[in-house]
Amino acid sequence: MTIRIDNHKNPEIKELLGNFFINNTSTVMMKYYVVEDLYEYIYGKYTPFG
Repeated sequence: MTIRIDNHKNPEIKELLGNFFINNTSTVMMKYYVVEDLYEYIYGKYTPFG
């Protein structure tokens, strides 16, 4: 999911807050950094290898 903030003064401009991963059951949330190709763990029951 990508989250952006609308600019109320100029609707053509939107500020990117970030790209996030939320699993299907909403038990894990991570922020994704596109340039570094890395995830930052935010919350949830996370087991990286199953």
